[in-house]
Amino acid sequence: MSANWTCADCGLVVRYLPGHAVPEYPSGWWVTAAGWCCLSCRRTRTVERALADAGIEDRERDQRTKAITRAALIEFELQRDPSRSNKSLGALVALPPYKVAEIRRELVGRGLIERRTPGPRPQAATSSSAAPQDAPAPADSHKRTNRYDALWASVDAALRAAPEMTDKATAADLGCSIPTVSKRRRKLEAAGEIEKTQRKGFASKPYVRPSPSGSGRLNGTNAPNAEAER
Repeated sequence: MSANWTCADCGLVVRYLPGHAVPEYPSGWWVTAAGWCCLSCRRTRTVERALADAGIEDRERDQRTKAITRAALIEFELQRDPSRSNKSLGALVALPPYKVAEIRRELVGRGLIERRTPGPRPQAATSSSAAPQDAPAPADSHKRTNRYDALWASVDAALRAAPEMTDKATAADLGCSIPTVSKRRRKLEAAGEIEKTQRKGFASKPYVRPSPSGSGRLNGTNAPNAEAER
């Protein structure tokens, strides 16, 4: 058995070093009348044959060239390995998986490839493989663990220690979000663990609309003129 192969089209040579397992032929290669042909040249031959069958002469200007090339390559890869997924095949030629699925169905209908069957699904645990019924359950199995418990405990402790601090300052100290601190504050206030803090809101401030003359307009009324009329 020869330990090297040469592509008759491009001259590519494949050799295996001594001591390594030598296959019957390299992966993707095939023998033709002219000799061995590598995978890249096999793809080129497939595209050339598809374009010739479509009667395309000017490949640079014909808009069908890309579509025919992609479809021919997908057909070639499906016939070479029909077990590959539509997503992996589409990534080779920038085609969406549903387009590959359409080509696959066409080849299956023509009898060129077999229908791909999905792999076996994992079986559900049976009574024989399940844990014995009399096995003792963990003491805290009824409690649902929450990954936020530690954070909430830290926020509650900080609010109890300094309830007068703003939510923004507390969140900055603990490295959490402001809504988290606000939510925990409302919960502690409702439980009576901390006193409700009187915070000024934006709604208590009057709306001042700027005027072109520079004088402020309070609630749609010019403030200086209102004083003059009084």
